[in-house]
Amino acid sequence: MGGLIFVASNTRFDVSHAAGVLGRNVQRPAYRHLVAMKRVWRYMKGTRSMGLEWTVPKRQVAGLVLRCMADADWAGDPSTRRSTTGQAHFLNDLLVHWSSKLQLPLALSSTEAETVGLSATGRTGRGFENLLLEVLHATSIPMTVNLVGDNNASLFITEGDADLRKVRHLELADLYCRTLAGRAEWSVSAVPSSLNVADLGTKILEASALRRLMELAGIG
Repeated sequence: MGGLIFVASNTRFDVSHAAGVLGRNVQRPAYRHLVAMKRVWRYMKGTRSMGLEWTVPKRQVAGLVLRCMADADWAGDPSTRRSTTGQAHFLNDLLVHWSSKLQLPLALSSTEAETVGLSATGRTGRGFENLLLEVLHATSIPMTVNLVGDNNASLFITEGDADLRKVRHLELADLYCRTLAGRAEWSVSAVPSSLNVADLGTKILEASALRRLMELAGIG
């Protein structure tokens, strides 16, 4: 289990969701978890030559763009009915961080789950922004941050265009994405679900979707 978590955390975003699900059941494993573990390792054996690849840009970049992609699988955990947040952070076109994590609040709708996911991704992105600003302090390289999601309702909430009465029971931290959208350096945009790399961290995908998102993530 430790080896799977190491690989999922360092080079293989495509197995991070499976590692998270198995890790939550490591104290009380059942036979189905053993079967799932063997299935994951068979997949890893068949794709052992694959990993995260970074390519040097062919032309000099004018600035840095931190792209924070968020997705959520509503009520995807069968035992708790909690949702899973997937995050994928790109610096220009390079995947630099990813995660798959079970949400703490119990979302009552897919809009809530996606909004919580956007806020969690935005908080992580804010930390990377602060780090990059320290590194770039003595330079003139400009930087912008783009928060990306695939749920229109949650994006409307983030941009302040929606009625908050349906989500006013959420904690302030779960609406942090609205604060970020008001910052001058930040922008909010939508992406089709089929192109949202963060979906790798939310659920098990069919083969064609998995291959497409792995290619977009730079895993080959």
